[in-house]
Amino acid sequence: MNSHGGMPGWMKQTKAASHMREILGERGFDIPSRRMTLGDNQQWVVFERGDQQVGIDPASGIWLRESCGEWRCVAAVYSTSGAFMAVDFLTGDRSQLK
Repeated sequence: MNSHGGMPGWMKQTKAASHMREILGERGFDIPSRRMTLGDNQQWVVFERGDQQVGIDPASGIWLRESCGEWRCVAAVYSTSGAFMAVDFLTGDRSQLK
């Protein structure tokens, strides 16, 4: 899942969000996503749990944010490793984020 070829941006983003939901489900979490407008009217898909947020930008990049702080990019383009980092962040397993 490291590459989405010539897919349109919204399709890459949708596929990335779907994969993120699958990983969360495998770990026993049902965290719904929502659409959020950020930056220059960009539509992001955002997962939120407590003070942690994971965002998937229109280019399918993965971003993390805690307590309304600054967004931090962990994968410029969606990757399985970036998705696992994001899930660890949301579910409280910080060992992989250091």
